[in-house]
Amino acid sequence: MFLFPLSEMSDSLNHLYNLKPPYVFLDTMDKAQEEKSSFLFSNFKDVVIFKAGDDLELFFKKLENYSKKGYWLAGYFSYEFGYFFRTSLSTFKSRL
Repeated sequence: MFLFPLSEMSDSLNHLYNLKPPYVFLDTMDKAQEEKSSFLFSNFKDVVIFKAGDDLELFFKKLENYSKKGYWLAGYFSYEFGYFFRTSLSTFKSRL
């Protein structure tokens, strides 16, 4: 397994594909398994960001609508995003 510092990997991807951030690179490191593909997403149709105070249902409906139109969704949810799913964790929202 080869590990690169994130900045070095980012510079390599920029040079190799003439990319300008933002982009998402999902690398499949374990080629022995069924999944053998890595994915590089750039030139996004939209960047969807959830912020404290946004409507959670509308956020997911927007993602679902893009998916139904045939777009791929690439990105991540932070650990803290889970605070918006459970009322028992709502006190932690104020820290965001």
